[in-house]
Amino acid sequence: MMVNTFWRGDTTKVILLQVLVVNSLQHFSSVTGDAATCNTKSIIPEVKIISSPPNHAQPIAAAINLTCEARPRDEDVLFPRRGVKYIQWYDTHGRPIGDKCLNTPPAHKLKCPLILKNLTIENFGNYTCEAENDYAGYCTRKSVEILPKETKTIRQHIMMVNTYWRGDTTKVILLQVLVANSLLLFSSVTGDAATCNTKSVIPEVKIFSSPPNRTQPIAAAINLTCEAWPKHKDVSYPRRWIKYIQWYNTHGRQIGDKCLNTQSVKNLKCPLILKNLTIENFGNYTCEAENDYDGYCTRTSVEILHKVNNQIIPNTNKFGNAPHLLFPEVVENPKNQSAFIGSNVTFNCTATGLPTPAISWMKNNDSYAVTSNVRARVVPENKNNHSQLIITEVKIEDNGKYQCIARNSDGERTSSAAFLYIKEL
Repeated sequence: MMVNTFWRGDTTKVILLQVLVVNSLQHFSSVTGDAATCNTKSIIPEVKIISSPPNHAQPIAAAINLTCEARPRDEDVLFPRRGVKYIQWYDTHGRPIGDKCLNTPPAHKLKCPLILKNLTIENFGNYTCEAENDYAGYCTRKSVEILPKETKTIRQHIMMVNTYWRGDTTKVILLQVLVANSLLLFSSVTGDAATCNTKSVIPEVKIFSSPPNRTQPIAAAINLTCEAWPKHKDVSYPRRWIKYIQWYNTHGRQIGDKCLNTQSVKNLKCPLILKNLTIENFGNYTCEAENDYDGYCTRTSVEILHKVNNQIIPNTNKFGNAPHLLFPEVVENPKNQSAFIGSNVTFNCTATGLPTPAISWMKNNDSYAVTSNVRARVVPENKNNHSQLIITEVKIEDNGKYQCIARNSDGERTSSAAFLYIKEL
């Protein structure tokens, strides 16, 4: 409520909102990125990033070229295995971007370019360059932040949000709600639909649906028909007849063709066919009918609800958009472990989503490696969206990379990697 009140109707703050929301999303998504953990305690490459233009603060639609350059340290030059094996760029969400640059044929120095064209608000944030040598897991990461050209106030708000949310799982969950609410508010400010004058000679409007049940599962179809006619007292005045009908989607954007009353009929109908429903399609659809008095119109809405396993998933905002929290998110990633042979280890994973995601585990990208291990068991805590992977009496072959996968009807999310290192007594 505080966010809604603060931003409403202020164009400058709406621009700030875009930056704030995107930056917050980037911070949250960094928890669930693809990049595994680097071992930075030993023989790792030296890395620097060069940008062209050198100024990292760029306006919307600009372009910037980044180059990551990596080389072995001076003391490692004589050891071929300590040369740079590859360079990989990661985007603001921690996902690989661009081609992996391989050092073939082997050279002392390796460069890897990343070209960002036609920057949008989603493109601003930290880009990370990772360079690894021939020792698996021994790598160096360096980041560069691409900033929107902004006022000092915007920058201060971004820094404040980053500082406030950092490293707090509970607040990260709340952040999802805040971001979703803020995005919805932003879409309301920029929607296409103008304000109707509803105090005078306005049409009557009714919506029909086929099938009549408006609670539908993913991939279903539904046909909506908006019918409008003049009020009984206005029938004798042709200018008060229906001029057009227009449908608006869950974000207040025009959808479908505008139905014009070219035949000068009293009753006008306008269909809207929604096929192969996705999660973004659920919510309120609005029919607007206007007569020949500009701005004198009537709006009526119908809500399409999401049905999952015979449960109705509510649309939680006034614009009728389906909640942005349906897609699974891993909010507690498993952590690296080291253990002596014969001891027990436990990996933890917590995920959010609607419906509640099921959590499974895999080792070295293979779920069978976990399910086939008789010493490994998964302990779910469905109430808390939590799962534990417990491995008893660990052996050398338990060494490896472990990840949890959160899945529901809307998709899946894989955690960052946690490594198990087995030590001999």
